[in-house]
Amino acid sequence: RRAVNRQIVAVAFAIVSALWLVACQRGDPVQRQVLVFGRGADSVGLDAAHEEDGESFKVAELIFDTLVQYTQESTDIEPGLATSWTSREEGLVWEFELREGVKFHDGSDFSAEDVKASYDRIIFPEGELVSGRKTNFGAVSSVNIIDPLTVEFKLDAPRGPGWMLTAMAHGWNVI
Repeated sequence: RRAVNRQIVAVAFAIVSALWLVACQRGDPVQRQVLVFGRGADSVGLDAAHEEDGESFKVAELIFDTLVQYTQESTDIEPGLATSWTSREEGLVWEFELREGVKFHDGSDFSAEDVKASYDRIIFPEGELVSGRKTNFGAVSSVNIIDPLTVEFKLDAPRGPGWMLTAMAHGWNVI
């Protein structure tokens, strides 16, 4: 009986040792650089002004940036593509100073024109585009370019403090 137990222990040790050695083998270096990421479904699309599904949002949030964003630790607002902002005329005008030196993937410069085009698609969609976030900016009457690195949002009615920044910090409202 003792001999059988020793044989079982020896076989088990051999199997565990073999598995350990296989696991420690160096594989193809290219394979070691591959990240496999599981998700619940595929993204419907990457047009953040149009898509409404969570999987598209998860990808868009990794690709695009917002003017302002929430801090990692709280719901406080911090700069994103905008470095600073001011509100005047009792909250009816919001002005955003944009980050200098930002480039798109094709090498073109980021400017107030890009902010205007992005928010115009969200707030004032044309043609068959349906923007699910249009209602978030219902009080915005216009988006205006002040200079290449300054953009202005005019509201037709005042909103509560923080309303504009909270709406802009949402990950769907991307440039």
